[in-house]
Amino acid sequence: MSSIEKPKATYEQATAIDNARLGESFKVIAYAGTGKTTTLQMISDAMPERRGMYLAFNKAIASEAQQKFHRHVDCRTFHSLAFRSVPAWGHRQIAVTASESKLYGKRLSAGADYLASFDGRAL
Repeated sequence: MSSIEKPKATYEQATAIDNARLGESFKVIAYAGTGKTTTLQMISDAMPERRGMYLAFNKAIASEAQQKFHRHVDCRTFHSLAFRSVPAWGHRQIAVTASESKLYGKRLSAGADYLASFDGRAL
């Protein structure tokens, strides 16, 4: 968190903060760049003791967000959230599958006339 002066909440942002304080379920629907993350930061500032999670589409955004929120807010990607639920024995299988999928993609773009399935058999 920086010492830069924080913006004053709009009516809509204040409503979101009030709903969060009351424990109400709500959603913020808005276009890119219209203040969704700022609203979430305001909620985090209003309730610094509460735990939360910020989900982003890529690691760069999640890492940047982690610098903006209180320590009780876990900032991560959707992918990392899903991967967290995979049992430890499945991590290696997923890693192999991911590298194989890159190889298959290269074969497709090179005009290969076959693909192997994830278990190695030709499709």
